Amino acid sequence: ACYIEPGPDGPIEVVRLDDLHLPPADLQRVVLKLDVEGEELPALRGAANLIATAQSIAVAFEAHPEVAARTG
Repeated sequence: ACYIEPGPDGPIEVVRLDDLHLPPADLQRVVLKLDVEGEELPALRGAANLIATAQSIAVAFEAHPEVAARTG
């Protein structure tokens, strides 16, 4: 979370998707749209259980060459 700065309304809460403890009914069809500026791998790691238990999942994210080179 190195690029997250508090906004005028106070700090921004960051929560792993796996820590939301979603009920199985909410995991039938899952769509994740990531816009995390090069932190896709940590974001996906924080959703590992959700991804493993979802019956159907789609993941979308942008991959810029400069960000990929910086983050590996």
